Amino acid sequence: MRVEISAYSAPVLNPPDDAERSARLSQAEEEFEQAYLAAVELEADRAAAAELRVEALPALDAVLRWLAMGPDSPHSLLRSETLAMGSLLGRRAARLGVSPSAALGLVNGLLAPLRPSSRALSEAEHPLRAVCMEGYVAAAAERKEELRGAHWVEHVPMLPLAQHAILLVLEGERDAAQLTEVGERFARVLFRAEARVGFIDLTGLLDPSSARASALLGIDEGARTLGCPLVFSGVDASWQAALTEVGADFDLLRVAPSFSQGLEDTLALVDCQIRRFGGLTAALRRLRRQ
Repeated sequence: MRVEISAYSAPVLNPPDDAERSARLSQAEEEFEQAYLAAVELEADRAAAAELRVEALPALDAVLRWLAMGPDSPHSLLRSETLAMGSLLGRRAARLGVSPSAALGLVNGLLAPLRPSSRALSEAEHPLRAVCMEGYVAAAAERKEELRGAHWVEHVPMLPLAQHAILLVLEGERDAAQLTEVGERFARVLFRAEARVGFIDLTGLLDPSSARASALLGIDEGARTLGCPLVFSGVDASWQAALTEVGADFDLLRVAPSFSQGLEDTLALVDCQIRRFGGLTAALRRLRRQ
């Protein structure tokens, strides 16, 4: 392998052949893992070293090809690719749950192959560290939202209203995937309860869209396959528009104008009804509270 000297007295390596490139990449892997482990102390961060080493391969390959072209190479695409791979590595680190200090340690590992070239190191260090941390922070925020959504799917209440009647209240900012998942869970609850009817209130469900409306129709169709019709309430004009856009058949879709009416319709399907307390019952209840 020939070494040429650039105007900045930094070594510029001619592109290596496949065997040499493979050897350099293997060495870069070792250097990456050693530099990463030297920068982290938490046991959980250290346990992720082997997987991060594998994930770092594309970024290390980009670093080596950029270095082989020289720090002043006009191949700006190589520099862009290096930064893009660094960002993806930061995202992967967040997905693995490593700490922010460990994410900074990733950059130490990526920079290890650049140590012989101070010019390349000085040019790469700041932007590589920035994009790696940007990727880490963005993916960490996404992971937090996903975990929050998964928690909601698993813990949203599904309440028995009467024998064979189950209530589901949907609320908040939920995407179509979350609605589909909670619908699948609702179907399992209906099946286990041998339900004859389900009641879904949408009053608190935000941001109607065609994707969310499709998910709601999927919940209704899934319940129908179990022989369990659903009653919906909280379907305002915006939800009606979204449902219409995705082809909802309102002759089949049971929609109540209010929660109270939906509750009555649901209970009627299982031969129950809501009765007001009489005067004697109300008096006894007041006495119990005294």
